[in-house]
Order: sequence, then C-alpha cells, then structure tokens
Amino acid sequence: MTSLLLQGLYASALSTFHWLYIASLGVIAKKMGFVDSKFKSGLSKVVTNIILPCFVFSQIVNNFRISQLFLIYQAIIGCLVIYIFGLFVGFGIARILKLDHNQHNFLGALFSTPHNTSIYVILIQVIGPFLDTIFPKNPNLVGDSEKRGLLFVVINSIVANIWKWSCCYYLIEPDDEEEEDLEENINSPLLKDNNEQIQNQIVEKKPKYKEKTLKDILKSVVNMPLIASIFSLCLTFSPSLQLLFITPKAILRETIIDVNMTVSKAYSFIVIFILGLSIADNVHFPGEEVKKIGKNFLNANILFWLSLVKLVIMPILTTPVIIYLFRNIFHSDDVLTFNYLFLSAAPPAINIIVICAYKNAFVNEISSIMIVMYTAAIITLTLNITGFLYILGMLNAPVIAAQNAALNIPTPVA
Repeated sequence: MTSLLLQGLYASALSTFHWLYIASLGVIAKKMGFVDSKFKSGLSKVVTNIILPCFVFSQIVNNFRISQLFLIYQAIIGCLVIYIFGLFVGFGIARILKLDHNQHNFLGALFSTPHNTSIYVILIQVIGPFLDTIFPKNPNLVGDSEKRGLLFVVINSIVANIWKWSCCYYLIEPDDEEEEDLEENINSPLLKDNNEQIQNQIVEKKPKYKEKTLKDILKSVVNMPLIASIFSLCLTFSPSLQLLFITPKAILRETIIDVNMTVSKAYSFIVIFILGLSIADNVHFPGEEVKKIGKNFLNANILFWLSLVKLVIMPILTTPVIIYLFRNIFHSDDVLTFNYLFLSAAPPAINIIVICAYKNAFVNEISSIMIVMYTAAIITLTLNITGFLYILGMLNAPVIAAQNAALNIPTPVA
C-alpha cells in the first residue's frame, strides 16, 4: 500500500509539474511586459482555429481503428456517463450557489470536462506493470495493461475533444463588459445630470436571455475543432483512404500528417501558457500597482467547495456506478474500468481555458479554479489512485485465486 501511495504521488506530481512550470513562464512574460493585453485573445484564436484542429486531425487519423469496436463503444459510453454526470453536478452546484444563468452554464461546462491526456499517459506508464498483477485481462483485448491503457487514452481524447468543443463551446458565453462599465460610472459626480440617460443605456445594452432554438444551438457549437473531428472520423471509415494518411512516404502522409504533428507538438505548451497569462491578472509582484479587475463570483469559500466536490465527492459518487456498469453489464477490461474511475477524479481539462479566453468569459475565474484544483489534485489523485486499485484488487481476488489454484501457483499475500 505504501508503494502505491508513492507511485500515485509521483505520477500526479509529475503530471502537474509541467503545467506549473509553463504557467509560471506565462505569468513572468505578462508581468515583464513581453506580451500586451490583446496577445492572449489572439493566441487563443490561433490555438482554436489552427493548432487544435491540426492536433485533433493527426490524432484521429493516426490512431483511430474501426477494428477496435469493442473498445470504442465502451470508451464512448464510459466517457459520456462521466461527462453527463459532471454536467448535472455542475448545474446542481450552481443552483445551490444561486448563480446567474451564464455562471450556471460555466460550472456545468467546467465539471463535465475532466483532464484526459498527459495525466493518463504518465499514470499508465508508471503503474502499468503493477496493473497486470491485479487485473485479469479481457480476452477481447490484446497486449499488456500499459498498451490497453494507452489505447483507451486515444479513444477517450477523441470523445473528449468532440465533447469539449461542442458542449462547452455552446455553454460558455461572453460576459457583458459594457454593462459593467456603465454601472461603475453611473454614480460619478460628472454624470449625475445624465443618470436617466445612462440608466436607459444600461437597459438597452443589458442582454435579455431567450430560449435558443435548435438553429441557434447548432450555430454556436459548429467550430473548427468539431469540424476537424468529424472530418477525421469520416476518413477513418475507409481503410484504403486511411492508408494514404498513415503509410510512410505516402504523399498525404508527408504533406499533411507530418506537418500537423509538428504543429500539434506546441499545443499543450501554448494552452498552458495562455493559462499563465490569465493567472498573471490575479498575481501581483511586490510594489506593483494593483488594477481593478472585473466582477468575479468566486471567493475562497466557493473555490474550496468546488474543489471538494470535483476532486473528492464526484469520484465517491461515481465509483459504484462505474464498477457496476462496466464489470457487471459490459464485462469490461478492469484496466479500462480503472481509467473510467480515474477520469471521474481528474481535475478539469486544462484546455477549457482556451474556450474562455477565446470568448472573453470567466478568464479570471478559470485561472483561479485551475491553480487551486491542480495543486490539490497532487494529494487527491494519489489517494484516489490507491483507493481504486485497492477496490478493484479486492473484487478480483477470487478470480486471481482461482486462476492460481488451477495453475498450482501460490496466491500472493497482500
């Protein structure tokens, strides 16, 4: 058990270190004046419309295999169960906090987008060999635990990108800054005589919420990453067409995939760098003039409860559901079941910051949430990893004992 704790701590701390380091570079760059206030918005648009589509296209065409249908449908169902569960939890927390409509949608988007790439890769590589000792392999899948886990990461990241860049793109709406500016100036002595005129301007500019039609929803969710995902998936259904993209020396491989892979290598760095630029607005160096930032509905108390619900309560609630669904109904591979459990315990997706920066919405809030949750995740993920492995190990103990008895192998003592 001690070794599990140390391995989990190492994996979660290592996966968190790289974003702390890069985010720190973003804070320094902003504070030293290397970038101006418009840089973050422009950079987020480049990531959204160019780099992310390249990343999604390359990943799907290179790794998606329609022959792995057994894994694909389980990964999609597992992801949707956890994402939709998080969506309802986010909406519930927003109702308890009595937030307005836009903040309500923001928390729903935040809770439904767990991190799904680097943390998994590091975790699987660190504890992969140990998983083979406690999890029986499903006969429908081949390879060891590490290979099956990494294959899950590929499928999960495809589903996650489609979810984040449709659901979250639709839910997160820009804030009305003009209304805020008018409200700040309404009591100014220079404008007392024009109070009535300004009040009328506020009424005119204040957004009126209306129910969106299906056309409005489709218009809001259609974006470059989603188009790239759908286009890439269509290509993978034709084996002959796919060969043109994955065969070495093929013209499409040389001119498109390799270029996209080169561009996508900068994806994680730029996304976390944007987070650092956002954090810089909330961090002040000694002697620096503190500028007033716009309205922020977060405080220390709300941050604490959001982190507690996302990193502790959600995995506790989802564990029995995931274990029952994938062990008793789907009879899934326990390595994949472990990944579903871990997905429910992971902090929010780091690239949701790009959507917020692109839409100029909740940038200060998202930077505060990210730095708190990712720091807390070093401890919570360690405990969750150990707990999940212990629970699944107990469930598999009779199976392993029976297998060992059949092979006349002594059952190891925990």
